[in-house]
Amino acid sequence: GLEINAENTDMNMLVEAMENGIRHFHITFPTYGEVKDSLRHEFEARLMALRLAELLNRLRSHHLQYLRAGLCFSVRTQPHLVGAFSEIRKAVTSNGMTLTCWLLDARMSTPQLIEEKWAIMTHSRNIGEVKAIGLYGGGSQAARAVSSVP
Repeated sequence: GLEINAENTDMNMLVEAMENGIRHFHITFPTYGEVKDSLRHEFEARLMALRLAELLNRLRSHHLQYLRAGLCFSVRTQPHLVGAFSEIRKAVTSNGMTLTCWLLDARMSTPQLIEEKWAIMTHSRNIGEVKAIGLYGGGSQAARAVSSVP
């Protein structure tokens, strides 16, 4: 697969990857040491979703729309960007593609924050918004935190 984010996503890269057989794209957000401005991060997430929707919609001009059914996407969000999932999901699914997995980036997070965000992700999985959820980083502390969520 290919990791794409707000800083490196462009049409040429996406088209070249698809022409070379890549069918899985993993959406990430920049990682910051601390969350100082939640509105900035929320805005950045919306901007990423809009850019992604635009890119996926422009596949028609490159005559690659026939690949849509074979493409899959996963997304990794830091805890403070869990709320961005719905925008990213909308961008992917409105273009006829599948969002298969959502990972919580548990690095540098407290067990309480992991539990809180994992509950939100579990609900999204249970109502069918995403097929699978998982953890990225955080080690055994994160694994213990999510095991306590019903």
